[in-house]
Amino acid sequence: MMPIQPGFSINAPGVKEITPKASDRINLTEASNEIFQNYYDQQQKFLETRYSNLGDTSNHPAYQDYATVRVDGKVVAKIDNHGFVETSNGVGSKLLSELPGAVNGKSGPMLAQARAEKIAELLGGKVERSSTALTQPQFDRLPQPQSSLDVTAMQADPMYEQLQKSKQARTAFLAQQIGQDDSSATSSGTGAAAEFLDFMSKTPEERFFAAFLKGKGLTEEEFEKLPPEERTDLMTEFKQELKDKALESVEESIEKTA
Repeated sequence: MMPIQPGFSINAPGVKEITPKASDRINLTEASNEIFQNYYDQQQKFLETRYSNLGDTSNHPAYQDYATVRVDGKVVAKIDNHGFVETSNGVGSKLLSELPGAVNGKSGPMLAQARAEKIAELLGGKVERSSTALTQPQFDRLPQPQSSLDVTAMQADPMYEQLQKSKQARTAFLAQQIGQDDSSATSSGTGAAAEFLDFMSKTPEERFFAAFLKGKGLTEEEFEKLPPEERTDLMTEFKQELKDKALESVEESIEKTA
């Protein structure tokens, strides 16, 4: 049996980074702050997703069997509570393009049921629910497994080194811009450069926190002036949001596993 899932894993050996033609490349060093920040954040997220691990999920209810599909008494496919499918190479190649990718934008038992029914329809088989099958509400209420990031492996990736070089080149370029004409420090271009330098000097967690506060209509200075109870509540919410984002990244990677 082999796992199948529409899409490709970013860890799959057949997946390669797309290198644009020279004529299509953007000079990131001199690009606008918005373009560079978007590029940097996307590449950082890609790396973190590549080197994030869910750990042992063998006993987690969400990863237990939801159903099997039998044809002439033989099991041809297994589907777990997430909706992940295991089947043979030959059957998998026939099913790959036919299976639904999500149900109401979700994975889980509803997706598992839809996929099981589709496999049974295509192969002329019968769906058999497993004793470990969950309902969608049960699945949604489950505590999600904690992911971990292998920082050492991520930093050893050539892509990570290239990303740091891009960041250094961009920082040096903007610092040179600022130094060329101190009298223009209040102009929009140089002001944006100074803002970018401040942005890139922060850790990823500090950048996430600044964005979190902005979503609450607060600056960091305003946050510091809040009563201790309110600051504690906001920090608790922020930490939970970080965990949710990390888990979301890992689940996106799993959902794309071929």
